[in-house]
Amino acid sequence: MNTYLSPDQVARLIPGMSKGALAQLRYTGKGPRFLKPTPKTVVYVESEVIEWLENSGRDKTSSLRSAIPHSNPPSGGRDSSDRSVGR
Repeated sequence: MNTYLSPDQVARLIPGMSKGALAQLRYTGKGPRFLKPTPKTVVYVESEVIEWLENSGRDKTSSLRSAIPHSNPPSGGRDSSDRSVGR
């Protein structure tokens, strides 16, 4: 049987996490999967929160620990989508 957590409980479970940061992660789609049984109710499955947290491990600040291939930006250090208007 699953254990369901409120955003408050998830924020307390993860050191340094706030409800606001958790809401931002929901908005950007970068946080743990959540359920929304009613328009104003958000819940998380505890095991999924822990799995998301454990999968966020890093060996250094600039890379994920998992084997995700990195693409090098073109010379000049900018991504091809990083174009300023009016150049």
